[in-house]
Amino acid sequence: MAAKYYGVIMVNVQGLELLIVNLKSLKPLEHVKKEINLGDDVYQDQPVKYESVSRVSEALTGFVQILNDYGVTNYKLFGSSALHQAMNSDFIADQLFLHTGMTIEWLSSNEETYFRNQNISIELGNDKQNEKRTVFLVGITSGNTAITEFKKGKFVDATSFALGPIKIAEDLQSLRQTAPSSIGLLNDYIDSKLNDFYIGHPSSVVSDAAPSKIILLGSLPLQQLVKNYENADVGDTITASQFISLVDDLVDASDQFLIERLQVSSDYIPMVLPELLLTRRILRLTNAAEIGFSNSGVVDGLVNQASTELGYSKRDFTPEIIKMALNISGHYDVEPVHRDLVTKFSLHLFDQLKPLHQLGRRERILLQVASILHDVGNYVGIHEHYLHSEYAWC
Repeated sequence: MAAKYYGVIMVNVQGLELLIVNLKSLKPLEHVKKEINLGDDVYQDQPVKYESVSRVSEALTGFVQILNDYGVTNYKLFGSSALHQAMNSDFIADQLFLHTGMTIEWLSSNEETYFRNQNISIELGNDKQNEKRTVFLVGITSGNTAITEFKKGKFVDATSFALGPIKIAEDLQSLRQTAPSSIGLLNDYIDSKLNDFYIGHPSSVVSDAAPSKIILLGSLPLQQLVKNYENADVGDTITASQFISLVDDLVDASDQFLIERLQVSSDYIPMVLPELLLTRRILRLTNAAEIGFSNSGVVDGLVNQASTELGYSKRDFTPEIIKMALNISGHYDVEPVHRDLVTKFSLHLFDQLKPLHQLGRRERILLQVASILHDVGNYVGIHEHYLHSEYAWC
């Protein structure tokens, strides 16, 4: 029985998360979170303090003990893209390895978006209510925001921004000291960061007036906040007008009022207004009539991936990966005929040489994506364009 158990540990700037599941049924056996704030250092371009790294190592050791108690031998450790940006991320990885023997696998922001969307995308495809409307999945983490568009239950595109509540909170504090209308300037700042979304989706967002829906992923804190404000069970959705009224009421509220009315800890207070403002701008940007909440996270997608790779599940998200790669190549004006020929010949060589390299399905997908995106660097400059290609889409 233990052979079917699989464990995923995720380390990010907010702490650690452990999920143990039965791969055959995808039924969770254990889900544990440990909050450790690393974002203050990461987003201020400071090395993560040694004391904080020690706390992470201690928590990770406890998670390994839980895995051992369940008899789980198949488990992996992943790190978020935000934490990977820490000045001493290599030191963090070394310390975790020394304490637990586990090697951390860093995820890119695109990978996090992909894994976070998996569960909810299946539900969207099975929900008949979504056959005639556009739904945007919005994943807001401490330092990143990802927006994924589904139209009639089908994946369309995904966009991510280096923008999150912690970064906004820092800017808000600075603006309040220097600007008479800090909220107005902050809204302009958020809009400037989201401008690429307007550019990339002119037909569905700017021209199409049909109401859409946004679903906030990993949004339990915000859902609880709305519930406490309304003094009622808001369920899985609220209307856009309800949410906008809530934000308008809280924009100038004192910290003490927020603590008492929303029943949140003082540590979370600096994040409340930035997250509300960011969500409101996305709400207007997408012309959404309602907001849904989902607790699907990166760890859920990671266990789905393991279930597929180990043959327990037949779910295939490859078409979404390829479509996203094609969207990116189009965004960077890659010449399509050359792109398609390179992809065709690369995959042909891979298939013909399989007896020699003995690589699998995952490696074939990686080659296909690399072939599609190999020339995106020409958008920056032809000279050494391969170097530009590496950072343009990774």
